[in-house]
Amino acid sequence: MITAILVVVFARVIQLQFSPGEALASHTPSRTRTQHLSAHRGDLVDRLGRPLAASRMGARVFVDPERVHEPYGQTILFLADLLDEDEDVIGERLVARIIRNRDAAAAGGRLSRYLAFGGVLTDQQADDVLAAVLPGVHLEPTPIREIASPIDSIAAIVGKVGPSDTGQPTGKLGAERWFNDQLLSTRGHLETVRDASGRGMWVEPEGYQHAAHGRTVRLTIDSALQRIAHEELVRGIEETNAAAGRLIMVDPSSGEVLVLIDHVADPGSLRHLAIDSEFERIRIIPDDPGRAIHPALGRNLCLQAVYEPGSTMKPFVWASITERRAAVPTETFDLHHGVWRTDFGRTIRDVFPKSERTWTGVLVHSSNVGMAQGALRLTSNELRSDLRRFGFGRATGLGIPGESGGIMTSEKNWSHWTQTSVSSGYEISVTPVQMARALCAFAREDDLAGTLPRLTLLADDVAPSDVQVRVLPQWVAFEVRSALLEVGRRMEEKARANFPNEPPYEHGLFGKSGTSEIANPNAPGYLDDQHHSSFLAAAPADHPRVVIIVVIDDPAPELVEERRHFGSAVAGPVVRRVLRRTFEYWGIPAPPAESNEPN
Repeated sequence: MITAILVVVFARVIQLQFSPGEALASHTPSRTRTQHLSAHRGDLVDRLGRPLAASRMGARVFVDPERVHEPYGQTILFLADLLDEDEDVIGERLVARIIRNRDAAAAGGRLSRYLAFGGVLTDQQADDVLAAVLPGVHLEPTPIREIASPIDSIAAIVGKVGPSDTGQPTGKLGAERWFNDQLLSTRGHLETVRDASGRGMWVEPEGYQHAAHGRTVRLTIDSALQRIAHEELVRGIEETNAAAGRLIMVDPSSGEVLVLIDHVADPGSLRHLAIDSEFERIRIIPDDPGRAIHPALGRNLCLQAVYEPGSTMKPFVWASITERRAAVPTETFDLHHGVWRTDFGRTIRDVFPKSERTWTGVLVHSSNVGMAQGALRLTSNELRSDLRRFGFGRATGLGIPGESGGIMTSEKNWSHWTQTSVSSGYEISVTPVQMARALCAFAREDDLAGTLPRLTLLADDVAPSDVQVRVLPQWVAFEVRSALLEVGRRMEEKARANFPNEPPYEHGLFGKSGTSEIANPNAPGYLDDQHHSSFLAAAPADHPRVVIIVVIDDPAPELVEERRHFGSAVAGPVVRRVLRRTFEYWGIPAPPAESNEPN
């Protein structure tokens, strides 16, 4: 009988322990304890695995108001000195929390044991907290996202993380945002069943979820090349007292973006030397408050700021005319000594007058007259549609939010005037990234010649044979390349004469310079003596490994007066220096001179 009673009592205890009734459930403490398992956000690395952004554990300071000893002045002064904050503000927060806890205790309520101050501490600040040994003052671990490079252009690509609703850091800007899904980590948890004393007894199978670290994301950017490009672009801007500059470098075979950089000069550093008493140098780069807060908040001039490309558009127009057999490379064009009036009454002028040149010579010597004559042999729809094939008038699809597609005159409004303007790179606006991608059609080799790559910033997304569109037959691509090789040779000859003390550049290149007037931001028309000066190139000349474009925005007006504002003189030297240092970094020996010919 006694045994039976004990069995019943024991069974009732078990039943109450594991399945209490509704009346008892509210008074029964939870028998499980949940512990969150942290995981770190994935690293951002460059193409060679060098860190661009990584997570580490740092510390924040917090106070347990219930353990702070009276008087509170010592704690308040310590925190104010540690965080360089006003002691009255800190004191008000701490005392208010202590008073609120006393009121809660009197009412039988719950006490607050956590009050955080400031942000992430430096290592020295954390050491100071530990050394102070103040009652109630503690450190809590917190994840820190650090950018590995001090260069703003890398910070602009990397971007920034911030808090999310889940408590996990999430991407807010730049690559941190673009690739957030891959970088994001997932917290785990461990639920332990406890006994009456709170000691852990076991873990149910469904009570454990492991933490998943974020993936490492490898970008196509080369941080060493980004640093080289930054140094040379800033040098080029400073030497020409320009308002800004932009530089992009792309691998033409794979479409990988190796370098993406812009730099805006301090407006206060710009010289306003007047060519005449009427001249006023207009600011062409609008204020960008976001850039001052964080580089990734700034307007990306390489993808979002359009400009009229000038003569760098001529290779693409020349290719269209040549492919359609409207002109052949050896045909001689009458250039009318550099001044030619069209049938519809427009006068076209050459910068360097000449009586005649071959069709190839028109491109090599950048004749506006010859290009206009060739363009008028096509219909407006033919030229416009061919330029659309090169990607002008639409975004490249690189994946960066806010990328501009440029501006192309509509088919309805495309006139003979437009046809001749576009032949010299006016009445069409582009971005540097569009220009770099388009030149890849002439830089790609073998079966890929005449095709465009798909641009990418994600190294693990590279597909060298992924051809989005064939824009030209191979033979036309090689004809353009052959002509642009002569442009590269001529620029190198001038560079060696103008910079005799610089190391020689020996790998060869093919490319095109461009100089265009800047559209007036305040009224119709163009600004007097203010220009975009650019150079677009591929190198080495025999087997191109990179396509590069440099745009120098608004070089100093005195350069215009001295006729030293052209793209070959302003942007060309930057291209040359970056290429020389790039091939030194890669350890590529200079090819024999006789091999600098297209395949």
